[in-house]
Amino acid sequence: MLVMADGGCIGTIGGGMIERLVIEQAIAAIAERKARVFHGRMARTGQDAVGSDCGGAMSVYIDVHGLRPRLILIGAGHVNRAIANAAKPLGFDIHVADIYPASLDPALFPVGTTLVHGETFRRPSTR
Repeated sequence: MLVMADGGCIGTIGGGMIERLVIEQAIAAIAERKARVFHGRMARTGQDAVGSDCGGAMSVYIDVHGLRPRLILIGAGHVNRAIANAAKPLGFDIHVADIYPASLDPALFPVGTTLVHGETFRRPSTR
């Protein structure tokens, strides 16, 4: 079964409660960009119980495919604009952060770039 980040699926592992839980775990794995193993028992109680009565158990290996490497650029000046434009054809998921909103003009960056305005990049004090 193939699960997309929005929860859309191609194929099935049998439906029911366990499939719904596997889809939830797959979405979480995509968000975390990390593989995992789901264990479920088709029972109402006990370890790994999924809340159904049909019996049996299932372990599902969930792997994450097709993620683009993430490039995070701090500062939206001319150097990082050039880096962003060079990285786009290489398939990077580009994020640019700057404290100056005027520097974050979408026309200066490749289509699909995530632009983030931050008031400051100072680390909060930890007393």
